Amino acid sequence: MSDTYNTTEAPFCQIKKSWRRLQKLDQDLRQQADISLDEAIVLCCLSQRCKCQGNVAEETGLTTTQASRVLSKLEDKHLIERSIDAADKRKMIFTLSLSGHQTLEKITPLGVNHIAL
Repeated sequence: MSDTYNTTEAPFCQIKKSWRRLQKLDQDLRQQADISLDEAIVLCCLSQRCKCQGNVAEETGLTTTQASRVLSKLEDKHLIERSIDAADKRKMIFTLSLSGHQTLEKITPLGVNHIAL
C-alpha cells in the first residue's frame, strides 16, 4: 500500500463517521424520547407492514431473541400492543398504540436531521 493513500477516503473511515452519527442519534433518542435506536427502528417497522416478531427480526436485521427483547421493552413502555393472530393462534401480532404513534411522530425529525448530516 502506498504512503500517499488518503485515509479520509478509506472505507472504514467512512463507516466510522456513519457509526458516530448513529451513536449520536441513539443518544438523542434516549434523552428526548426515552427509547433506543433499535426501539425506534422497530416502531417504524411496525408502522409499516411488519406485525409479528419474525417480520420485525427479518426487516430490522435483529435476531429473533433481540427482536423479542425490543418488543417487550416497547410493550412495557405502552408504545405497542400485543394480540393473538386470528388465523394462527400461536402467532402474536404487534401494533403501535396511540402513544407509539405519537412517539414515532415525535422522533421522526430526529432521524431526518441525522440522515441529512
